[in-house]
Parts: sequence; C-alpha cells; structure tokens
Amino acid sequence: MCLNTNQPFPFVALRDKKVFKVVRKGNTYRMENLSPFFSLLYRENCGYEANLKATFAPRYWSMFEINEGLHAYTSKWRAEKWIGKSHYEYKVVEVTVPKGALYYRGGGGEIVSNKLVTKSLEAVL
Repeated sequence: MCLNTNQPFPFVALRDKKVFKVVRKGNTYRMENLSPFFSLLYRENCGYEANLKATFAPRYWSMFEINEGLHAYTSKWRAEKWIGKSHYEYKVVEVTVPKGALYYRGGGGEIVSNKLVTKSLEAVL
C-alpha cells in the first residue's frame, strides 16, 4: 500500500497521536492481527519501527509517494471506509503514533509513520 501526498518532508509528532490500524481477523486458516498488505504480525503492547521515505512521483493529485512505513488512519470512520464490505475479514484497532515519531499524511485520512505502538488489539469497529 502506498500513500500519495504533497508533503515533501515528514511531520514530527509533538505528542502521542491516536490513530486506527486495519488488521486481519483470525480464523482456523489464518493468523489474527496481520497487516493487510505485508502481513506484519501485530501483538498487544508492542512498538514497531519502519523506514520512512518519500519518493518524488508527480501526478495530478500529488507530488510524492510513500511506499515504506507503517500505515494507519486518522479516524475510525476512514478505517471503516477502507474495510467496506470486507468487515468479516478485517477489523479496526486503535494504535498510537508516539511522540517524536515521523509521519506523513494523505488526503484521504491516511497516515504513514516510522513508529507505531499497540495496546489492546480488540476491535474498535
């Protein structure tokens, strides 16, 4: 998954920021709490770090593309919108972009950060 933005440099989180992450629901055939695209396993009360890089990729609607980082949404509603009719397969959980983390914002309520912290991975949906 990538994020398109006009933001050439990342913001720095001045305080902890509550965001919402989409992860897979578990069942007999699949592990729970995997990210939808890269199958990163999320666990409760853990911190995650990733590279964060903007690539110049001019388009009509944006100038930069973020292909690396930890994706989330700024509101529960935006995360629910992404899930759409796949609510049986995915759930929305609350995570935190910690103070001092770098992040980019997209126009559709997406956020990509170099750090995320989990608490409970119970569905907030």
